[in-house]
Amino acid sequence: MVSISVFVIVGMGCSSRDPALPPAPPEAPQTQAMTPIAAPVLPAPPIPEQEVRAFVEIWLSAQNRGDFGPYSELYAQRLEAVKRSGSRTRRYDRAGWLADRQNMFRRPMQVSVADVRVVTNPSSAIVSFEQTWSAATYRDVGPKQLVIVRQDGKLRIAREEMLQSLIASDGDTGAPGPAQFMFVIDVEGPSVVVHVDAEEGWATGPLHLASRDPYVVARTAAARLLPDDVKDWSGRRVQTYSARGPSCVGTIGAMREVRRVFPHFGNVAYWNGEDGAPRATVAQIAQDAWAMARTTLLVGRLEQVEGSCDGALWARPTDAQPPLLLQRSEMVLPPDRPLSELRRLRAYRDLQAEYVGNGRVGSWHEGVMPVASRWSDSANRTTTVTIVLTAGGDCGEWGGRTWAAFDVTRWERASVDIVGERWNLRSDPSAMVDVSPTAAFDLNADGRVEYLVEDGLYRFSGDAYEQVLDITPDNLDCGC
Repeated sequence: MVSISVFVIVGMGCSSRDPALPPAPPEAPQTQAMTPIAAPVLPAPPIPEQEVRAFVEIWLSAQNRGDFGPYSELYAQRLEAVKRSGSRTRRYDRAGWLADRQNMFRRPMQVSVADVRVVTNPSSAIVSFEQTWSAATYRDVGPKQLVIVRQDGKLRIAREEMLQSLIASDGDTGAPGPAQFMFVIDVEGPSVVVHVDAEEGWATGPLHLASRDPYVVARTAAARLLPDDVKDWSGRRVQTYSARGPSCVGTIGAMREVRRVFPHFGNVAYWNGEDGAPRATVAQIAQDAWAMARTTLLVGRLEQVEGSCDGALWARPTDAQPPLLLQRSEMVLPPDRPLSELRRLRAYRDLQAEYVGNGRVGSWHEGVMPVASRWSDSANRTTTVTIVLTAGGDCGEWGGRTWAAFDVTRWERASVDIVGERWNLRSDPSAMVDVSPTAAFDLNADGRVEYLVEDGLYRFSGDAYEQVLDITPDNLDCGC
């Protein structure tokens, strides 16, 4: 009742209009100018997986038909390709890759893939599979990875890498277990790699972006899901080693699964919102980076640390027999000795023939001298020599690389007061690969030296050194 009474009084008292006049039309309600609301920018949909799989079939078919023209059109203008054949590794840009492939197309070949795995996002697709390639006199098998992008509206290969090449005659090699050797990597602090090929089902919970360059993504492993022989490593005390010798001591803490990857630059641009889409959240980046990588490591962060872990590269349990450590020193031999030893290798001669065959003159390593290192234990009972020679560049520019490892034995001829050395080649004489050791040691007192390289371990197997462990982060970028 109060509201009605007030309304009547106000309505009557405020009227000054002549009652004889017709009633005035009601005034239009006053409205404020409205600012248009922009439609939200939605993220682009991922590249359809079926489209990617159909593209891979076209890529395969062109090779098996020997149809180089359509095959060459499947590659992006900015391309980096990595070719591996046994221990030989070469890198190419688009022009170099297609020149190499054109030679390959001159003979019939059979290419097949198995276990195809596709991970897509709006800017690229990563395809992983096991490839078998064979021709009349050659056959190899190994994992391969393609990075596929859109270029002018069409799918194109921006990166192709044969991750490992096992030639048909090659045998398997034995890798040391964690009781002998574990890598030490940085995952928000020094962490030991307990397992180099963890199963994805061992971990639960959200993904966590631990660092970038490379992108490192981790998630907590569930102890109840771990195999007993893996779970038992939690709580073990380990001694770490740097290139100089023993480093810190620590306890293996809670386990995490870790993946590491260098994304394609297009993915990074997309995450940064450079194509107009919203900037990706940290959670989305972690999810994308996890899906891109193919290698899962199981690591345990070091806790209760004694000493400094700076420079730690590898570890083994404190209750294990201490390894024989070799120290690196500069060569004190005639400067031409390392080069003369390399000239005996088949790889060296093959590189020279390839260099000259491409219309060049002179030596394939003109102006570049080999890097020779001498490795000895404190008592000089074990001595080895490694020689690395890398010349030229990648991405289309001609380049060559080879290495050699020797066991060194001393001999003396007292009657004439002569002391000499005999170098016994222990590496593959045809290995066209850059093996640059950062440390050397004998893990199991068998008289054979293991060589630690960045993210890898070489061990004597059969009649030569082979890489038996490799934790190199997946690289999807294009550096060319």
